[in-house]
Amino acid sequence: MSSTGAMKIPSGATDYGRIIKEDPYYEYLSIALPFNEPAGSQVFRDYSKYGDQYIVSGDVLQKSDQSKFYGTSAYWDGTSDRIYTPTVSGYDIGDKFVTGTHGSWTWEVWMRHLGSDNNAGTLFCDNTVDQVSNGYFGKYISVQSNRLCLSMQRNGGSDLSYVFVNDITYQYAGALSAPIDYNEWVHLAISYDSYSQAFRIFVNGDHIRTSCFRGGGAGLTPDQIDGYTKPQYGEKDMRSGRVYIGATHSGVYDLYGWLQDYRYYIGVCKYKESFTPPTQIAF
Repeated sequence: MSSTGAMKIPSGATDYGRIIKEDPYYEYLSIALPFNEPAGSQVFRDYSKYGDQYIVSGDVLQKSDQSKFYGTSAYWDGTSDRIYTPTVSGYDIGDKFVTGTHGSWTWEVWMRHLGSDNNAGTLFCDNTVDQVSNGYFGKYISVQSNRLCLSMQRNGGSDLSYVFVNDITYQYAGALSAPIDYNEWVHLAISYDSYSQAFRIFVNGDHIRTSCFRGGGAGLTPDQIDGYTKPQYGEKDMRSGRVYIGATHSGVYDLYGWLQDYRYYIGVCKYKESFTPPTQIAF
């Protein structure tokens, strides 16, 4: 599904809140962070229907040095900064981060990445990955060697599937991701279609690759997709606990760069083909 033309809106929280509710996917939004507060602010307000105000760890803040749309954006300096959801949710039916075995989802953000190829930065991490008893698979989205990456894991990483990676020589390597340009605004998106069990990755709206993990096995049996050997994903139950942005739940892999219009949808695969990246809340 493609995004259409841009909506012209004034900057400011009131207009953002009004316009975002016109998003046809609004009911699916679990996270909607514009990062549009005044320069110097450490208030990170969620404009989804859940309305969380994120907890700050470190000195991440909104600054006017760089902005894609609103005059400010959120800046991570690569040194122990992160924001995270105030409550642990996602384990019970009805929680905002529950996708279930057949749940579609979409993640997207505008990013201006700083640093070098050696900088690994966390864009989405939940503490489900360390849970041993609940059996749910958590998501970890990151930039590594300047490529957008996704892995699914549980039991402290002992059950691990790399979906999109920066290096296909990894033991459990998935599909090769695409490089991301430095020091310029880039739109990033990953979607999961529960019907086809297909993960898709997009950079600036271009569909880079699809990975499909089929079957119901619990292990990492390889599946051949896109010419690479993949770990089997199968019909796993994907749920997120507390979500962290900027560093992992354990405080490593710090992000160095700027973010704007961060969104996470549960229950819908928003993108299945190349699209025009959204501008100023053009959904």
